[in-house]
Amino acid sequence: MKHSRLAGRMLAFVLAALLLAPAALAVDESQRYAFDLTVDGAQEKTVNLGDTVTVQLALSRTDSAGDFTMYALSATLRFHSRLFTLESVQVRDGVSCTVTPQSGGWEGWTDVTLNALASNIIGGDVWSAPAVLVTLKLKASAVGAAEVMTRSGVVSTASGMDSFFAVTNDIQITVKDTGGEGTEPDTPTIPPDEEQTPAFSDVPAGAWYEDAVHFVDSRDLFNGTSDTTFEPDTDMSRAMAATVLWRLDGQPAAPAGDVFADVAPDAWYTAAVRWAAASQVAEGYGNGLFGTEDSVRREEMAVFLYRYAALKGYDISARADLSVYPDVGSVSSWANDAMSWAVAQGILTGTDAGTLAPTRTASRAQVAVMFMRFVQAFYE
Repeated sequence: MKHSRLAGRMLAFVLAALLLAPAALAVDESQRYAFDLTVDGAQEKTVNLGDTVTVQLALSRTDSAGDFTMYALSATLRFHSRLFTLESVQVRDGVSCTVTPQSGGWEGWTDVTLNALASNIIGGDVWSAPAVLVTLKLKASAVGAAEVMTRSGVVSTASGMDSFFAVTNDIQITVKDTGGEGTEPDTPTIPPDEEQTPAFSDVPAGAWYEDAVHFVDSRDLFNGTSDTTFEPDTDMSRAMAATVLWRLDGQPAAPAGDVFADVAPDAWYTAAVRWAAASQVAEGYGNGLFGTEDSVRREEMAVFLYRYAALKGYDISARADLSVYPDVGSVSSWANDAMSWAVAQGILTGTDAGTLAPTRTASRAQVAVMFMRFVQAFYE
């Protein structure tokens, strides 16, 4: 997929725990750095089961092309150990590395933590940007999709008395089946309709959502608004979101009878909304209304997918640490688990501004991407 999943975060940390000097450190924005994570030189990769990929984390100075004197740093990568087997780790001289399986809400994930301390780099080393800190060889051992995450990034240079502005990013790896190995025997698949070739005039070639639009259209999850338009920037309605989930489930029979005052008895979405309500996948507002024409919010879409995954008996135990997002406090309490799960599964990622934007409405393009990631994670 061509969409960048960069989850850039402005991380400025106090390095007192890393450095010999106990003085409090001020953030200095005169120098800026980036921890650049790649998989085989890219930010996204689709591989076959059994393939091995190369994941690298490099540090570069982004405010100039010059060298920089490194005094101390710390960074952590996190990968999904249910999908990937760590074959080897190679670190830069002066950088130490620990590999730690996680537990609790992050069970099934493994952390690779890097440190370069003042005791390792006496007087500082001059590095030429970019400097590759670690190279991981990961073997695809199960089918699914997951992010490899940069969980933190800390930089201190010169005498170790300054800490600097740094950004990080995540990458996405999708593992495809090549013959059944590693998949559950009863896992359903959603084959594309090869005769459908969407040619939407409002979906530019190379757009971050282009592959997702083709994905949902070719599987009849949802289609264009006309033969030639998809309207990727148009908000997704709650009725349409319920309908896509209903189609994903094979369009099961829905209970008869009026459930919501704003759901007509014979509308295009009636059966889907009745099924969604009966299955408790998508509930109404509690005042007799479903909000059929209301735009679905990002956190609502996460809840719908989370509840659907639970309905189907899929693993919903994964959890992400949402505290790294500056707007975590705006996540509704009823959506906390779903948002944490969706981020951990790579179904929902941060915005270009590094925020969750839970109450922002979700466009048709964004929902297409979320459904593609969901299907790839649990079906293909």
